[in-house]
Amino acid sequence: MNGRRRVLVASSVHPPDDPRIRWKLIESLRSDFDVIYSTRGIPSDPMGFEVRVLSGGRIRRTAATWWRLVRGQYDVASIHDPELLPGAIAARLLGRTIVFDMHEDIVAQIRSRKKIPRFLRPVVAHGVGWIVAVSERLMAFTLAEDGYHRAVNKPHPVFANFLPRISLDPRTPTPASGVVYLGDITEARGAAVLIDALEGTGLGLHLVGRCADELAGRLRKQADLADVDLTLHGFVPHADALALIAHHHVGVSPLLDEPNYRESLPTKLLEYAAIGLPVVASDLPGTRVIAEDLVGVELVAPGDANALRVAIESVVDDVSLRQRVANDVQRVRQKYQWPAAEVVDFYASLGR
Repeated sequence: MNGRRRVLVASSVHPPDDPRIRWKLIESLRSDFDVIYSTRGIPSDPMGFEVRVLSGGRIRRTAATWWRLVRGQYDVASIHDPELLPGAIAARLLGRTIVFDMHEDIVAQIRSRKKIPRFLRPVVAHGVGWIVAVSERLMAFTLAEDGYHRAVNKPHPVFANFLPRISLDPRTPTPASGVVYLGDITEARGAAVLIDALEGTGLGLHLVGRCADELAGRLRKQADLADVDLTLHGFVPHADALALIAHHHVGVSPLLDEPNYRESLPTKLLEYAAIGLPVVASDLPGTRVIAEDLVGVELVAPGDANALRVAIESVVDDVSLRQRVANDVQRVRQKYQWPAAEVVDFYASLGR
């Protein structure tokens, strides 16, 4: 025994290299705690913590995580998926110490989820809201954004989804540079609109992140018809992804006006700014708040491919803008740094 407390970090849904979980939370905790990471696969660079791989489909992984929570072979458990809340409630009734880290406005996300039939969404959202309310009375919550307080009933610590440590120097565009998007690739995040916007511009498009096979096929067909040179890079570990996108002309965040995105802060804006990329983004309230403090962010109406095209071409043609963004990199990194010390102090205070 080394006297260090054990923290179980569990997600049955997020990828093993989810930036908030792997490169922010675990990277902060592993210096002071023995971390056990229960996840879908082996994360990149699994050093300084234990990995327990969850196998099988989503239901099986969720059930296995419920069992681990109930067994209680940890001092504190940090969970990251709404479907883990029922198991966490049972674990809390057995006296376990649990933290639910809320990554998104769960109820708003359900109300706009296309996989759920429209007539069922209010019912499902109400049920999930009830589970969240019960959980909130039993366990500790932390929030990725202050705006997520609208989905809960009490104030909770906010560990904003800011930047991990970045040492990458700003880069200059190359002949292979183009327009780049970093993050999960979906229609609601504007992937199809982005291809429409780039038709006729001669600019290549690089999408870096997870993309469902069916959507990837449709995007490739759309890009072929629009004569857009599309590259789907797939998931890339966070540090490698930043290095991959740093030389491009402009980073984009073309979110549609969905309830889950309207008030949220797109972390990718900070990631682009922190490596010296100018940005074109949808003009949503949550985006607007952070854009006002960044250099080189052009906002356009959500879903407007023509406005998106004009803004992208304007940014690409403005050579001096990139230098101004590069000059602001260190300020962005310092001001919007992940609060590692606060996170460690919070977990150290639990279960005593």
